[in-house]
Amino acid sequence: MQKLFEKVFPFIKERKLKQQTVELLNLLVQAIPEGHNRFLESYESYRIKSYNQELTKEGFISLNSSVVEKLEELTKKKPEYKMISGVKIFSTVKNKFVEIKYKIYRSVVIEINIDDRFPILDEYDLSRLDFEKVRDEELKLEETEETIFYEKIPPGEREKINLHEFIEIDYDGKQYFTIYDLEDGNYIVINKSMVVYSLVHDAEPPILKLDSDLKKILNDIESGKFNEEEHLELRYSE
Repeated sequence: MQKLFEKVFPFIKERKLKQQTVELLNLLVQAIPEGHNRFLESYESYRIKSYNQELTKEGFISLNSSVVEKLEELTKKKPEYKMISGVKIFSTVKNKFVEIKYKIYRSVVIEINIDDRFPILDEYDLSRLDFEKVRDEELKLEETEETIFYEKIPPGEREKINLHEFIEIDYDGKQYFTIYDLEDGNYIVINKSMVVYSLVHDAEPPILKLDSDLKKILNDIESGKFNEEEHLELRYSE
């Protein structure tokens, strides 16, 4: 029993830390001050569900969100891309205020930077926030194959795919775009007709069309109905 505990405990601890980080990230989104948080008004509910395990080159955390939009807002959004900066929170570790930056695309917070690291909930005092020098900055979105096709994805589905995780992949002479990271270079992808495939390099066949459309697979991923481990086991056993 002791050996089993020693094996399982690190995983339980890691999962708890991740849950706390998700909790903190959600609180940081809710902390965006009035006058800068109007994009949140277009949602019935807005919640960060998970985040990428690697920081971007700029030290930002890429986010995966679960959103329920107000029906009347679905067609109103412009492809705006901006950054909110100047929000500060007190770090109990550094004993000083540190800056929070938010990157927002199409009314979704796609990235957060807090101290160029993955934050830990109890290292910040959420009762000590400074909004004195908050500012909005319009960002230029580089036009790429990914951004052009991303804009063609229907509203409702598009907001469930993080633009910075939407990567073009050429496989066996055909073009695909990633919508979900299965890790180790494996992905759930779509082609330009928005047909859904599983791309698992060591499986046979490596690319397999799934019996699911884009809306369903994104809903299954969001709800937790899609089980990544079971999917990979099935793919490797075929």
